[in-house]
Amino acid sequence: GGEVSDTGSLSGHDGESAGRVTDVRKHKLVPGLIYHVVTVDKGSFKLNDMVRLAVDNGRRHDIRRNHTATHILHEELRRRLGKHVTQQGSLVAPERLR
Repeated sequence: GGEVSDTGSLSGHDGESAGRVTDVRKHKLVPGLIYHVVTVDKGSFKLNDMVRLAVDNGRRHDIRRNHTATHILHEELRRRLGKHVTQQGSLVAPERLR
């Protein structure tokens, strides 16, 4: 847990529309519904438009790397300080972890 969302780009099937996916969220009232927050840079999008989504793979790689580092750090803290050490409230971002 604690990972920030993937980001990336969004382009219309017709090539006339483009945008950036800036966040991915779970709907608070509809269980299981996940939606993308998009900033439209060019053109417009309509309901049921065919689009192409591309994940920012460099950012995803950095998030995965910091996720792994969080697990390694937690295990080393437990080894040195004791099994009572727990991990809570972590943040895993591409440029840092907490």
